[in-house]
Amino acid sequence: MIVINEDKSFLSKVDFKAIENDVAKLGIRSLKFDRFVTEKEKQKNKKEYEMLSNEQWMIKCEQRLKEVHDKLKYIMDKLSERFIICQYNKKLNFHDDNWELFFWSNKGWNNKEYFDYITLSPNEKQPIEQQLAIINDVINILKTMDIEGIQVTIQYTAIYNEEKVQDIVLNYCRKMQNKMINYGSYTGKIIELNGRYFFKKKGSRKYIYEIDNFKILKNVFAK
Repeated sequence: MIVINEDKSFLSKVDFKAIENDVAKLGIRSLKFDRFVTEKEKQKNKKEYEMLSNEQWMIKCEQRLKEVHDKLKYIMDKLSERFIICQYNKKLNFHDDNWELFFWSNKGWNNKEYFDYITLSPNEKQPIEQQLAIINDVINILKTMDIEGIQVTIQYTAIYNEEKVQDIVLNYCRKMQNKMINYGSYTGKIIELNGRYFFKKKGSRKYIYEIDNFKILKNVFAK
């Protein structure tokens, strides 16, 4: 069976806080497909490496890479029967918006003949509910495949509600206007000019900076 893992390492502390406070939702950054090796197989590989000549070892590695490539290609061919996959479905125009998944592989990089890992990413132009439904369908299909030696890692991201973010940032700027705050790695004040808010570093006489929403959210969710 295909091994399925989860990875939330792309999420920051601000992302987690935003999700907790319903300012963002947990979304899918990508599905990463690559080889899965058990501890037993790792020990076997180590013994073979020590026993085989360099030439024999390279041949063995090439064979294994081809096996992984064939399994991944089989998976992609099956998925492409069900989903519109940009860069895998040959007839699809790259600029079309109706694709459901975006395909990328390392085949061709550094003259690679085979790909040993691939990624599938949802279409960010689609509603998050639709993105999640498609990824869920993909996972369910993968669970039915009797394939050994392949793992799929679900890589998560945070998808923000821009209206809520704007409201939070605006309220914070109004509340903290002309007060000394920490802003990223700097200290300074939020000032208002012609109805817009900017950040001015402490000691600066003329330079001001556009407000970075993420830095403001970091302050809001600091507690």
